[in-house]
Amino acid sequence: MPEKNSFDRVSNKLLLADYLEKHSFPSPKTKSISRHNIELFDFPLLLKPKLDGNGKRIIECQSREEYEAYISKKDFITDDYLIQEKLNGEDIDISFIADNGEILAYTIQKGLVRETYSFATGIEFLEDQKLLDETRAIVKKLNWSGIAHLDFIYLKEKDSYFLIDFNPRMWSTLIGSLYAGVNFPLLLLQLGQNKPIQFKGYQKTHFYLAKSALQARSLNKLKTSTWRYIIKDPLPEITKGIARIFKYKKDLPEINRTSLFTS
Repeated sequence: MPEKNSFDRVSNKLLLADYLEKHSFPSPKTKSISRHNIELFDFPLLLKPKLDGNGKRIIECQSREEYEAYISKKDFITDDYLIQEKLNGEDIDISFIADNGEILAYTIQKGLVRETYSFATGIEFLEDQKLLDETRAIVKKLNWSGIAHLDFIYLKEKDSYFLIDFNPRMWSTLIGSLYAGVNFPLLLLQLGQNKPIQFKGYQKTHFYLAKSALQARSLNKLKTSTWRYIIKDPLPEITKGIARIFKYKKDLPEINRTSLFTS
């Protein structure tokens, strides 16, 4: 487990940005929302939730007028968001397990299929020593222990990786790392039991989540996707499907809910 102060620091994007700037790690300009701070940014820019997992989405503002319109909405809570510079570069991520600031195992991936401001549903595993070295420096400075997934953007003109998000949790394409040869949940259990971790690298391969593989209509992509695991063990997907139905039913307006489920 990471130390609490380290966990709190990386979980809050504003605290993370301050920490990265203080220690000279490349990152996008990030500030709290205020009339003074908005003058420090060019458009387009991003309004991002400070914390993950609160159901809020990233908002891209193309102009000052669009920005003012968003923050003036009645349901917009200023303290829940921050302003972040929009960087145009190549998305690349690294997943790892660490102990006292030392990375013990990792996979590096870039997105092949990705919706705007969302996780990739198709990925390619590759090696990138420069990214690995940058990540090692951050992890060592934080003295991080445990699992994490970091999102970077590579800017070719600066030949530099900018850290966008430090996610102190399991990630959506975790099963892709398993397919590439690294079983992170198992390694985490072994680390918790003080057992030695064996890491011999990973395959440089492609992997797709189920929906993305189906949409591609490619047999090769279906073979290198979560479908290979769903077919072997369908119960988790069945359970998730049932949960979605009950959530949909709960969210329906009362008049529509009655007519839909009793007719």
